[in-house]
Amino acid sequence: MYMALLNMQTCISEAMNSNKYSLGVFFDISNSKAFDAVNHSLLINNLELYGIQVFAKKWFIDYLTNLNQLVSIKEIMSSCMSIANGVPQGSILGPILFLLYLNDLGNVSDKLKLIMFADDINAFLSHTCNSLETLYNIVNSELEQIVQWLSINKLSLNPDKTNYILFRSSKKNK
Repeated sequence: MYMALLNMQTCISEAMNSNKYSLGVFFDISNSKAFDAVNHSLLINNLELYGIQVFAKKWFIDYLTNLNQLVSIKEIMSSCMSIANGVPQGSILGPILFLLYLNDLGNVSDKLKLIMFADDINAFLSHTCNSLETLYNIVNSELEQIVQWLSINKLSLNPDKTNYILFRSSKKNK
């Protein structure tokens, strides 16, 4: 997380030092827990793209297949339910698999700088344009591509946890 915050601070500082506008959009993936939304078939396809071959691929398929969960509170247990999507939370592999699932999101936009930390994503655009309207139009166009990618990958944005901030130098005209 430290590196993500440092990267964000660097983006903002460089833009302000160059007398550019920098627009940061901060969003959270999925209206539910993002780790629970990972589609197993898409994840396995991503693993193949990263070079996971037959033996390891079978291991990951076994790892993700027939997952069950139950809840236990003070000796009272719920019934066991099958899990069709998601990666196990609280495991070492869960966050890694989630990041591999999201990894190519960074290729969606060549204009936005994406800083990802688990299911939190920060997108930045620094621009010399003199029109805020132009900046907003560029960012909105790029965000539409991100939303499309998320939809294809069976994820969504949580609009209640999405915000933006315009950063600018005090020397920059409004």
